[in-house]
Amino acid sequence: MSEFSIDELGVKVGLEIHQQLATNKKLFCNCTPIDTDEYSIKFQRKLRAAKSELGEYDPAALFEKSKSKTIMYFANPESSCLVEQDEEPPHELDIDAKNISLIIASALKSDVFREIYPMRKTVVDGSNTTGFQRTMLISQGGSFNVEEKEIGIQSICLEEDAAKILGEDGAIKKYGLERLGIPLVEIATEPFEVKPHEIKKIALALGRILRSTKKVKRGLGSIRQDVNVSIKDGNVVIEVKGVQQLDQLEKVVEYEAKRQHGLLKISKKLQEIDWTHNEKDRKDVTELFLKKILEINGNDGFLILAAPEEKISVVIDQIILRIEYIRNEGIPIDTRLATQNGETKFLRPRPGAARMYPETDIPPIIISNRELEDALNNIPKSWDDSIKDLQIKYQLNLQLSEQLFDSSYFELFEKITKKTKVNPTFVASVLCSTIINLERNGLDSKLLKNEEITIERKSIRRNN
Repeated sequence: MSEFSIDELGVKVGLEIHQQLATNKKLFCNCTPIDTDEYSIKFQRKLRAAKSELGEYDPAALFEKSKSKTIMYFANPESSCLVEQDEEPPHELDIDAKNISLIIASALKSDVFREIYPMRKTVVDGSNTTGFQRTMLISQGGSFNVEEKEIGIQSICLEEDAAKILGEDGAIKKYGLERLGIPLVEIATEPFEVKPHEIKKIALALGRILRSTKKVKRGLGSIRQDVNVSIKDGNVVIEVKGVQQLDQLEKVVEYEAKRQHGLLKISKKLQEIDWTHNEKDRKDVTELFLKKILEINGNDGFLILAAPEEKISVVIDQIILRIEYIRNEGIPIDTRLATQNGETKFLRPRPGAARMYPETDIPPIIISNRELEDALNNIPKSWDDSIKDLQIKYQLNLQLSEQLFDSSYFELFEKITKKTKVNPTFVASVLCSTIINLERNGLDSKLLKNEEITIERKSIRRNN
């Protein structure tokens, strides 16, 4: 892409934060959320797209159905039951999950609905055994401040987390059920104009509000960010899913803005080209290499496609449709996936309204005045006040207090300092600095679980 200033594009961003809640049960059953890789149950399903109540198919569901994947599920009875296997109706909504979502909505000054209606969101990629995700709109509106900037809240939903993908083996997709059904809140912000380097600060501020409640999970995978990106002349919003690390946000937003800008330039170029097409112009690929019959010039382009015979015509048709769309409409409206290096790649077509329909197994949930009052009374302290409390209570300096509060080891820190007489500053330093240094030296910290860490005097060890 040509060199230009990203500030010229008029980038607008909307965040969707998905945060797991620290409950003792899953959202619609009594199973305990346990992270495990040991399974004793295995079964498989074939998911298909179904029409909505309006008689329409969701485009994203049709796309997943076209892959014709067989889904293999792996389960552990300690972390899942017949509800996750879709062999039993959902139980009552977990009270703790509902109360935590009300506290979060109150902390963000969002308007809570007095009647909450569970809905089904069609998902047939295999991440849910039912073919849909249960979700509830808790509140709308609200805001939070980041320095001098006010960020609006669009909506807050309470929903089930998806199953954990274990991998793919040809036409078989594998999922573990231990994560399926864990309660999470989805917080969507209003779109706001932003420079890419500012987006991390905004996401961090929202994450700190959630962590201030002390009622959300911490650690890798417990929070993830989706980001909606648009540019001034693009007239479309592209959703990018699966941003795991805050450090990725700036790269993802910048890459996606430049990609959209590049597609607009391509669209203008295509509009200038003579758009004629003739079947006899196609040449066998063998002739392409054996004879120089195409007489390709410097500005010409060509495609070499290799695929099974039964799929090649579909691939060609999709490429032609995409080029025609870019020429006539501009930027294709996709849902894209963030990569580890901060780029984005096509995931599926953008879902439509046809993916949502009412959940018939769960009655409407009424929010009482008492529940709203309790939520307002339990609004957490601000981040600044939480940091001051840490400094006073444990005699920590400002930098270490901030590192500890933002880390995934805060609860472990409180547990260790409560049970031992080890100096809190030393404990915080080990958790926030020593383990990070071990990561830089090649240690996979995901293998070092919190329950395996103990700190005694001036030593850290892993329990066997």
